Amino acid sequence: MTATVAEGLGLGMPEPAQTARPTIGDLAPSDALSIIKNGPQSFAVRKLGLLVTDGADAGLVNALVAAWKAPTRCARSSHPSTQDRRCHAFG
Repeated sequence: MTATVAEGLGLGMPEPAQTARPTIGDLAPSDALSIIKNGPQSFAVRKLGLLVTDGADAGLVNALVAAWKAPTRCARSSHPSTQDRRCHAFG
């Protein structure tokens, strides 16, 4: 993702930060640490930010804002590891 963002902004990739010890790359996925599997029960106090540029689809932006302001909505996970559907209430 970093490379895509850097390319889109016309920037080069930064050099990787030096680590205190070598990165461990062969760890198994952890259900306990999964943001998707352990998401919040409510987004009532969350904030949403949209970065919109010239030429952005106004209909899409308006639809996102309307969906965010809706009193209730369901968050569907599109991640392949989970097929659950959680509904969240908003204040």
